[in-house]
Amino acid sequence: MMPRRSRLNAWPIVASAMGLLFLAFAARGAEIPPNPLTQYKERAKKLIPGGAQDWIQLSDFCQQNLLWTEQEEALRKALSINPGHAEARALLGERKFGSAWKPILDAVVEEVKTQRAKGLEYYGTQWMKPEQKKVFLSADRKTAGWDFEHRIDLPHVQVYSTESFEFTRVAAELGESAGLAYWRFYEKTWRMGGVPPLKLYLVPTKEAFASLTKQVARQSFGGNVCGYYDLGVKILFACSQSGKEYCLGTIVHEMIHALDDRVSAVYPNLPAWFGEGHGEYFNYGRRGLAVVPGKIHVDKSSPLPAILSGAADAPGLRDLMGRTNSTIRDGRLYLLAWSLVHCLYHGEGGKYRDKSLKYLSTLKTKKFSIDDFEAAVEKLDTLEPLVTKHIKSVMLPAVDASRKNDRFVTDALAGLMVK
Repeated sequence: MMPRRSRLNAWPIVASAMGLLFLAFAARGAEIPPNPLTQYKERAKKLIPGGAQDWIQLSDFCQQNLLWTEQEEALRKALSINPGHAEARALLGERKFGSAWKPILDAVVEEVKTQRAKGLEYYGTQWMKPEQKKVFLSADRKTAGWDFEHRIDLPHVQVYSTESFEFTRVAAELGESAGLAYWRFYEKTWRMGGVPPLKLYLVPTKEAFASLTKQVARQSFGGNVCGYYDLGVKILFACSQSGKEYCLGTIVHEMIHALDDRVSAVYPNLPAWFGEGHGEYFNYGRRGLAVVPGKIHVDKSSPLPAILSGAADAPGLRDLMGRTNSTIRDGRLYLLAWSLVHCLYHGEGGKYRDKSLKYLSTLKTKKFSIDDFEAAVEKLDTLEPLVTKHIKSVMLPAVDASRKNDRFVTDALAGLMVK
């Protein structure tokens, strides 16, 4: 005869059943979003074999949900169908050199070495003989009004520089990557009309920076900063004296300010927290000479690891959102602004992304207010812990990985750079 189960022993089973019933009823009122990784796997099964563009679209889903391994997998699937697919190659940060596709940085290094071995110099859009460059340079100096040494023209950026050619080329390629990343990220959200390439004036010293900005810019900050986008003359100014990696980050950050101004049509009403956080969102997404929105790269000069490890306490969101451009200069505020933008675009399964973009679009006709933001997106008291959670769950692990695995631009160019 089997022993009878006591009521006490049976209680865990009853409690578990009641818990499942409770969860089932609760689920009717609030649906739990499906796991992004599960969604990826289900969608990938449906795409096999699929077309290359289908895999590109799936890679976009991965980017929005921070599934970086799966994004690369989807892009590689696209290339297995069409090895020359330019968009897939660009999203992987690759450029064609000769007959082979390589990371942009490697392709640039190879190109410079090859062409210099032939005795050629680069100017504008092509390699040419030194005497040809002198003719173009002389004419362009008169037009620009200052004695730069190098000029590089790409679809999204036009660089005039007294830095070394190698660093000028790196800055141009990174600016181009930032422009392409911005364009692709917002092409379905904002009306992206034709925009001429942004002018970037690049110099090696703070003295040259101060002199140039006073000479050219209408709204100069003098030598107090190492880079800024001037709204008056629509030129981005940058100085590399504080460090080349830092300068590259500044160029990407200011490039985003420029694109916000020239493309989005909401720039005059953008709040300072979004402008600075948005610039850092793309800046921290750079790896090598590629820019991947949402990804996290930490260069050697970044204060991010120290701030995230608890060396400084960030202020609250309400404090941040009340700041103006002149009062948001603290590194902790930049970090919080970046964290907020990253959370709005990727946190909680991306639930705030469309709401945020829709609200930002309304700033074409009105100024930002915290009340309007809370009504359209989320209450700050609710959002505050979510941003903190996002930092801990997404950013800290990414920072650790970035510090171990990232290849820094200046490291790669150390043997090539000529002062």
